[in-house]
Amino acid sequence: MIEVQGLSYSYGDRLALDAIDLKIADGEFVAIIGANGSGKSTLAKNLNGLLLPSAGRVLVDGIDTAIDVWTVRSKVGMVFQNPDNQIVGAIVEDDVAFGPENLGVESAEIGRRVDEALSIVGMLEYREFSPYKLSGGQKQRVAIAGVLAMRTKCIVFDEATAMLDPIGRAEVLETIDRLRAEGMTIVMITHFMDEAARADRVVVMNGGKIVREGKPREVFSDVRFLEKIGLEVPTAVELARRLKLKNVLTIEELEQRLRR
Repeated sequence: MIEVQGLSYSYGDRLALDAIDLKIADGEFVAIIGANGSGKSTLAKNLNGLLLPSAGRVLVDGIDTAIDVWTVRSKVGMVFQNPDNQIVGAIVEDDVAFGPENLGVESAEIGRRVDEALSIVGMLEYREFSPYKLSGGQKQRVAIAGVLAMRTKCIVFDEATAMLDPIGRAEVLETIDRLRAEGMTIVMITHFMDEAARADRVVVMNGGKIVREGKPREVFSDVRFLEKIGLEVPTAVELARRLKLKNVLTIEELEQRLRR
């Protein structure tokens, strides 16, 4: 789905990404983690052409972001940290329809897409509500619906739960689980290690480079390495370490081990 080849990106004289190589398969759920300034959000913005490489290239379904950015953005959508910054419509259904309208999609098809997208994120009953009367989690679900209505193949979540309360965060994660089950390619930039533990693969960034990647269980087993670069581990992993229990990743696994 996405192939990053020798990607470097600079903000003026500051190198934010340094020769990144990364492949993301169709239908894969990849979490990208790293301390502040590690380059993870810069990488996210390069995945759909919001930023273009200073060196190297990014291919989406074989299309170079620097050559055909509009096609790339129809395939890779983004959901950002602040839901209020993504909403443009005065009514939920109008906001979700905004993207397809700009693509010149026929009215009848837009209506079908809006219904389908709102159903997927569990917001169909709110279609005539003002977005500004919704909770943070509901707003993020509307933002996700807007991306889905454009028929993207991949969604990049750039710290999409960072500003939400626990209820809103749970709503968004449930939506991501639903999309994952339907085969959507998901890239999640997050500083919540419990969220990263849900992914198929975890990519760890530090100083603009990928310093480690693998299954969540593999990555989070090296607690000392993560602490060295300023990262924590999932709550269950930390509790298991203190209790001297091995091979624990989730709260559910920890509960099972403690019941034995």
